[in-house]
Amino acid sequence: MKLGLLAALSVGTMAVPSSPLEAAEPFPILSTAIERARSGPVLVKAARGASRVAEAMAVGARLSSLGNPYLEVFADRTAARQAPEATWQSNLWIPLEVSDQRGRRLAENDRLREWRGAELTEAGVDSAAAMVGRYGRAVVAAERTRFLETIVEISRQEAALYGARLSAGDITVRDAKLAGVDLSRNRMALAAARSDLARALADVARLLGPPSELAPPVVDMLSPSGPWELAAREPQRIIDENPRLLALAREAEYFRAQAAREAVESRAPLNFILSAGEGADGSARLGGGLAWTFPLLRRNQGEQARAFAERERALDVAGGLRRELLAALRGLVDERSLVRSALEELREHGEPAAEAALEAARATERAGKGDLLHVVSARRDLVSVRASGLDLEQREWSLLAELVSMSGRIP
Repeated sequence: MKLGLLAALSVGTMAVPSSPLEAAEPFPILSTAIERARSGPVLVKAARGASRVAEAMAVGARLSSLGNPYLEVFADRTAARQAPEATWQSNLWIPLEVSDQRGRRLAENDRLREWRGAELTEAGVDSAAAMVGRYGRAVVAAERTRFLETIVEISRQEAALYGARLSAGDITVRDAKLAGVDLSRNRMALAAARSDLARALADVARLLGPPSELAPPVVDMLSPSGPWELAAREPQRIIDENPRLLALAREAEYFRAQAAREAVESRAPLNFILSAGEGADGSARLGGGLAWTFPLLRRNQGEQARAFAERERALDVAGGLRRELLAALRGLVDERSLVRSALEELREHGEPAAEAALEAARATERAGKGDLLHVVSARRDLVSVRASGLDLEQREWSLLAELVSMSGRIP
């Protein structure tokens, strides 16, 4: 980050006041911050938990097609005769799925795990995008704070100087008061910047996890980069890789598989029956048979209808979201191009002109041909220009965060 204010003002080297936000952990680099954000936040943990639940459900899906056998035993006795006769019989039922129910359950679970995995990826990308935006706010806020700390120090020195000159009768009360007003205004701006920095650091720390406090960034401003050329050249490719759209596609596939599983499970398992018993004359009786349910009236129609409706919902949402994302991406690329042009104009012309105007006002004032009002006005213009540049840099970080969320590509 360019910071040529000290040279432009010709005040020599001065110490920058230390920030009150010093903490144990130094501010991380962007790649480290993103990596930690992709594993720590609550949304990521929730998505990871849902993925583990899907994995656990595979245990039931992999069970054998052979169901639990069950045994029924019954007996009767003829009491009307002089010598009552008793008989007993037992039937062992062995259900066997013969309509590929197990295969459909496995297919449904595979789609469920793919869906939950896509949602986990989406949560990680959303957390990374949130970190990019918060990281940019923290870096810009730290740069704004450092710049205003320099401005406040210069204003303090000038206020002290003009106070001494007023005591010596060298200047008017107006000039001394004007220097005091300028110092007070810059101190208020610095206080607001430090407040913004504290909030930005807290927001970054929330995504990083413990410890809960961070030291302000001490490095120069980072230039955010991203797949902007690809977004401008192949926007459809960016949209095709959108994590939310991929998750919706997996969701639709899951409900399609669920409908297929409900269809085959409407056919009850085939039951093999083994019978054993004893007749009234004491002879053993053995037999067997089959039991089969005919799915004529109830075929899980409601469950299948619900699954198909859920699938259509996911596809409809994906179609609408695709159109919205494509339009948003085009606007994003255009806006970023305008921001870059404005930043280049400001850095090449705006800031140098503002610094030159301030130096000229100071030179004129030192030569006795001007007054402090021109210096204060020129410094205010420089602060305004520099603040505009920082606002543009903040916007560029925000645009990058949106692009990360759209593309799933981590900077």
